[in-house]
Amino acid sequence: MPTATTQRNRPKANRLSREEQEILSRIISLQQTDGASESAEIDKDFLLEDGNYDLFFLHYFPNEIQAFEPMNYRLFDFLENERQGLIWCPGGWGKSTSLRIWSVYALCRDPQVSIIYCEKSEPAATACARSLMDVLEFNEELIHDFGPFKSRWWSAEGIVIKQRPKIIKPPSVAFFGAQSKATLGSRCNIMIVDDPVTADNSTSELERIRLWDWYSQAAATCPSDRKSVV
Repeated sequence: MPTATTQRNRPKANRLSREEQEILSRIISLQQTDGASESAEIDKDFLLEDGNYDLFFLHYFPNEIQAFEPMNYRLFDFLENERQGLIWCPGGWGKSTSLRIWSVYALCRDPQVSIIYCEKSEPAATACARSLMDVLEFNEELIHDFGPFKSRWWSAEGIVIKQRPKIIKPPSVAFFGAQSKATLGSRCNIMIVDDPVTADNSTSELERIRLWDWYSQAAATCPSDRKSVV
């Protein structure tokens, strides 16, 4: 009988056919070689270069992102270039998936980075943690190029990737629910607050004040030098 962990870790079925995957690889090879070759081995360092995030996502996450629309580019350009801001996207546009994938990209590009990822609730934060851990544990292409990510510090509260050159106190990614008191005093380079406002925490003026106080006095003080995204 499979355990819950086994079910959670089961890889997604490929959305792309073998032919479509080969076409995608040829397109990335052409981009990498300035049109000289469509069969060159794809270089992970090329995928991590500034401006190549779309190729990184299409290569390692073809099941999550099959094509880039203008909205995708606006979202990722914002994440790459702005230090602080607010993202407004309609529900179902893949914002949360995009944020998690971008977090993986940030970790691969700079293994020393520290990210705090806040979700709307503690259960949602746990689900986000498990989703991110699954990617880092079972994305075969990603592990082939960057090596195993899982370290001895690996839980739904926070993870430290094995690629980190030295151990520092903030984990690679820490996970919190909105209004968690544990965010106060926590430090990071990048702060992501995903869908913090819900029907449960915004029905009254007092609840809205509490949520704002948490964000302004705790969450917004966490990033030490880089960015905060809501």
